[in-house]
Amino acid sequence: MFMVYEVAYEVADSEFSLLYLIPFVFTIFGFLMIWYAFKKMKTNPRQRSFLIIFSVVFILFAISIILSEVSENWASRNRFKNIFENNEYKIAEGEIVNLKKMKFRGNYCKTFTVNEVYFECHQTGCRDQVYISSDFSGQFKENGQKVRLSYIVVKGKNRIIKVELKQ
Repeated sequence: MFMVYEVAYEVADSEFSLLYLIPFVFTIFGFLMIWYAFKKMKTNPRQRSFLIIFSVVFILFAISIILSEVSENWASRNRFKNIFENNEYKIAEGEIVNLKKMKFRGNYCKTFTVNEVYFECHQTGCRDQVYISSDFSGQFKENGQKVRLSYIVVKGKNRIIKVELKQ
């Protein structure tokens, strides 16, 4: 019998995390501090010099974070694009078995097995964009639920890249 599945989650080609905005905000804040030092702090040159040096260090730190995050994100996206294009992922299809929900490091974690393949679903996302995000961790509701999961193995853990639920 042919089962019809509906896609509930798929790793997006252009996912964007709001966390990437934080270094940009820090950079803007650093430039505002430099502007303040030049425009408003004309009476105390020692404080002005300190604020300028602090601001430059602050900006350089923020820019280094931006560059490392962007390069890592770019490499990750290229890796996932190649995985999709070359069909290098595995598929686990069947019923959810041994579904457990527990508290893990302040967040909720679900563990379960599909067709003898073990998965961990954390409430929050992780660097690889595929670990488990809150976008679909709520999709796994009960034992016996029929799913098809596309996944890759990263550092010995099964990382879900696509969730399909039986209609």
